[in-house]
Amino acid sequence: MPLLLALTEPLFGGEWQLTEVDQGNFCSLALDSGGLPSIAYINWNTCTVNWAAWNGSSWNIIPAGTPGAGGGYTSIALAQSGFPCITWYHNTVIPPASALMYAEWNGSSFDVCTISEGGNHGLSNSLVLDSQSNPHVSFSGDSYGTLYYAWRNGSSWMIQTVTTSGTGSKNSIDLSSSNTPGISYSGSGGNLEYAWQSGSWFTATADSTVNSVQGTSMAFSSSGMPRVAYFDYFPGMLKYASWNGFFWCTETVDSSGSAGFGCSLELDENDVPRISYCDGEQQVLKYARKEGGSWMIEAVAPIGSSCSGNTSIALDPSGNPHISYIDYTSNSVMYAYYQDTPVDEPASIPTGRMSLQVYSGIPSAVPPVLLLSLQSAGEVEITVHDISGRLVFGIPQTMYQAGVQTLQIPHLTPGAYLCSVFSDHGVISQRFIVL
Repeated sequence: MPLLLALTEPLFGGEWQLTEVDQGNFCSLALDSGGLPSIAYINWNTCTVNWAAWNGSSWNIIPAGTPGAGGGYTSIALAQSGFPCITWYHNTVIPPASALMYAEWNGSSFDVCTISEGGNHGLSNSLVLDSQSNPHVSFSGDSYGTLYYAWRNGSSWMIQTVTTSGTGSKNSIDLSSSNTPGISYSGSGGNLEYAWQSGSWFTATADSTVNSVQGTSMAFSSSGMPRVAYFDYFPGMLKYASWNGFFWCTETVDSSGSAGFGCSLELDENDVPRISYCDGEQQVLKYARKEGGSWMIEAVAPIGSSCSGNTSIALDPSGNPHISYIDYTSNSVMYAYYQDTPVDEPASIPTGRMSLQVYSGIPSAVPPVLLLSLQSAGEVEITVHDISGRLVFGIPQTMYQAGVQTLQIPHLTPGAYLCSVFSDHGVISQRFIVL
């Protein structure tokens, strides 16, 4: 029977938690089924394409491949097994000068292959997995002259040309519920373009009022309608486009000046758009969500925190946003997540062999209390780490009798913490906050 963990609910308010993952650039984020992050990125110090996975207490970092002398632009997706799949642009001075690469974790190492070579293939790329965990990739090639679509058929890669009309940069791919691909991209003339497959490929202009689209991110709604977040470089604003079945509707999300660079879009379970992006003027990471007919915008990191390059957003099972981004001052891959603030009321204990409640201590002068419930006697180990991964409290493996045990945690400073429970039945982790 599985090990279960329940933490304090209901929740109110919340705050952003930030942490440095590693030195690097060109990051991409995905969450596993439990909400734990995996990030792909380039580390130029080691000249490797890395996979960083949070295990509940620290980051495990494993090289997946090499970017060459001037590669980058990673994209990550997790298979149903939880294993990562990563694409990136590889560039060297030795022919082939450039190539789109793909790596897939097999449980002990990465299997790496080349999808397409030559002509800046993969300089802009986007990866998504279908319902059977098969990879589908959109990518630019021929010096942004062509937009391609690739998918793996068994062990072989199949490649189709989507359009050759001088387009393909800043592309983003998603699959509908029927595994039909759609691609947003910057077209010739800087327009926002959209391509879809229906037997063959078709393209249409989604927004011709823009001056120069420098980034797109798309997602399908639950009804199969495409949604696109995009950055209009001149005059510098974040926009959002939605197809209603008859025509494209466009709106401005943030026009505060150079807002929208590196935008990333996710739709929640109610099809509400959530967007992460950089504000170049204020040098800050921002997060936008739509509530009713209005866009709610907040700074994730402090103003002047040097957000640059791409951002990548994902939503955990509770709908909370997680974002990876680049701090260009320190050349760091950063990870931000939104942590709901718990009130001092416990959730009901789920049924199972073992469960745990955390009273988070509100106010912080009141130390947190753990209620451990066991249906039968067994050995259990408990750890509590802060957001930096530092162990702040631990109970070594101890034999407990059946029933409810009250375990006192020493006073903790205000902040976010991760409680982990280990037993013969497995391990499970969950965050909580002390105010």
